[in-house]
Amino acid sequence: MDIRTLTLVNLIFLFLYAAIMLVNTSINGEIRGGSWFVWSNLSRGVAILLLMLGAFLPRFFSTVVGDVLLVVGLMLLHRSLAEVLDRGKTAWNIHMALTVAVFVGVMYSTYVYGSYTASLMLVSIALAIQMALTTALLFSGLSRGVRAAIWFTGSILFVYAVAYMMRAIALYRSPGDVSQLSSTLVVIVLIASLLANGGTAFGFMFLSAAQLRMELTRQAERDALTGLLNRRGLKRLADRALNRSHRAGEPLSAVMLDLDGMKTANDTWGHECGDELLCAVAKLLVGAVGQRGAVARLGGDEFLVVLPGMAEGGAMEIAEQLRNSIENLNVARLRPRASFGVASMTGVSWEEAVRQSDQALYRAKNAGKNRVMCFG
Repeated sequence: MDIRTLTLVNLIFLFLYAAIMLVNTSINGEIRGGSWFVWSNLSRGVAILLLMLGAFLPRFFSTVVGDVLLVVGLMLLHRSLAEVLDRGKTAWNIHMALTVAVFVGVMYSTYVYGSYTASLMLVSIALAIQMALTTALLFSGLSRGVRAAIWFTGSILFVYAVAYMMRAIALYRSPGDVSQLSSTLVVIVLIASLLANGGTAFGFMFLSAAQLRMELTRQAERDALTGLLNRRGLKRLADRALNRSHRAGEPLSAVMLDLDGMKTANDTWGHECGDELLCAVAKLLVGAVGQRGAVARLGGDEFLVVLPGMAEGGAMEIAEQLRNSIENLNVARLRPRASFGVASMTGVSWEEAVRQSDQALYRAKNAGKNRVMCFG
């Protein structure tokens, strides 16, 4: 393919990716980062269109505006991926500074220095830096559920960044044969752009789907009211913790607690007060347990705390501290009390751990409530 055909194909595909995203958004609703991705493709597409029409347009539009739009397009691509990963405006100021630098530099190279090669070098370096920043963004936090998507997208952007930097170096080293070198490089870069733009579009959708799957999994494993793990989420976490404790020969303690008199409180003050109390207790438990374990709401006013690597004595001590803290809560005119059941075990199933802590809780209830009892 010649340069004009490759440029036209790149232009068509960039607009096509933007159109596909717009159609997808209209059918399935807004995708996180989708609007930024659409504007990224449109910006780069318009930039290529201006470069194609360079013979018919003033240099300001074909060179200055076109080059700046290329940089803006990658800035928007960075923002779209940052939104997908929930990173906000990471490195946004750097991209803005690069955009301003390219505008000033291209204006100077075009109207003062009079060198198209200098403009190409500057834009190539800026694009390489932008893609390197986006690659760093992707690899800065590899979550388990999105690793494949990040490796795919990040690898494409990294290779693309290397290609643009090599282009800048080649332009710097061969100032005497710029037209021939530029023609060869343009073909290579356009082919690389065609592959990279397609790979990036696929990578964006791949990453969005992976992130959505993680979010749905998170929602399925979290209690809607308190944000704590639910039974499903806790079982998955506890199974891993039990396996680790079994391999290491360490104990694992389960602390089950139930708020005393919750039904009476709901009947007297209403379920809104009850919900407020549940949220306050959940916050207290998470704050008190911290990194030592995990907290889940099993349903109603029942909670379970998993403490990996902790023997019965330590778990009883923590349970008593939690009982005192709950007793001192003053939420929505309620003075809560709680009963606790503690079980410590090694190498048993998750179901057996829950059964043992539940039996200990039953003993605490029968013994007068508002106390801590152990299974053993």
